[in-house]
Order: sequence, then structure tokens, then C-alpha cells
Amino acid sequence: MKLHAETVKALNSPELKDRYAKMSIDAQIFTPEQFDACLRDEVAANAVLVKAAGITVQ
Repeated sequence: MKLHAETVKALNSPELKDRYAKMSIDAQIFTPEQFDACLRDEVAANAVLVKAAGITVQ
């Protein structure tokens, strides 16, 4: 949880918010559980695309 706390602290810092705003980045802050679910969903969605495209490991 320390990594999460430090990440949230950094993402909420005025300096980083300003840098991200200049790049039109809107950082979303997830709980570790939300991040895990998001990552699992992305992997599953991309696995479907990889399979449909017939991509294999070389």
C-alpha cells in the first residue's frame, strides 16, 4: 500500500498536475483493487483481439 499512497501523493501534486494538464493528460487514480480489475479487463479484451488476428508467439 505504500506504493499506492506515494503514487496518489505524486499524482495529486500541483507540479505533476500542471505538467499533465499541459499534455492534456487526465490521470485517473484507482485503488489497487480497481487497478487490478482494469488490468484484467484490458488483458482479456486484448487476448480476444490477438486471437482473432491470429497472432502467435514466434
